[in-house]
Amino acid sequence: MERETFKAWLSRWRARAGEGAAAGGLGPQARGMAVLILLGALLMVLGGRMGEDAAVPSGGPPPGDRAVPALADSGRTAGQLERDVAALLSQVAGAGSVEVLIVPATSEVLVFAEEVTERRSVTRGQPSAESGRPESVDEQVTRRPVLYRSQDGRSEQALVRYHQRPRIAGVLVAAEGAGDPAVRLKILEAVATALDVPVHRVHVVEKR
Repeated sequence: MERETFKAWLSRWRARAGEGAAAGGLGPQARGMAVLILLGALLMVLGGRMGEDAAVPSGGPPPGDRAVPALADSGRTAGQLERDVAALLSQVAGAGSVEVLIVPATSEVLVFAEEVTERRSVTRGQPSAESGRPESVDEQVTRRPVLYRSQDGRSEQALVRYHQRPRIAGVLVAAEGAGDPAVRLKILEAVATALDVPVHRVHVVEKR
């Protein structure tokens, strides 16, 4: 899964490099892009070693679930999210032109709705030597996915309860104004807030 994710964002950046070469040939900007790709690969490797996410029970919200900022909506693709963040950061005073690369650590998780049936039966009898109680209790829980028919009525599909957005391994930002420490700090804080990631997973470099 990590290899597929790596190929996805690498192909996007290769496409950007190809557009730049067609427009005016390779130059400092293309070399800077190559540096960003290498840094992204490093973040991808480090993110993969952080361990797998805990299993998510289908009958409830994921462990440690919390509110997700609007920009981190799972409905956006990685490319759309990168463009949204770049557009936001370009509004920071002194930032200038901005490019963003988001390195996902996991893929999106779909949690399906379930129909839960609980059965509890009590058998009365003589007190047992072990428990000393005159009854035994048998509890059974059955879970089944909630299905609905497609519009044409020919097939059934599982109902998705909610989407869990991919975990972000790291974010690379190239900004023209990142040479100014004050501007770099503003960009760093803006990315950490918008994507709900710790600042140590955000790297800001000056764009040439």
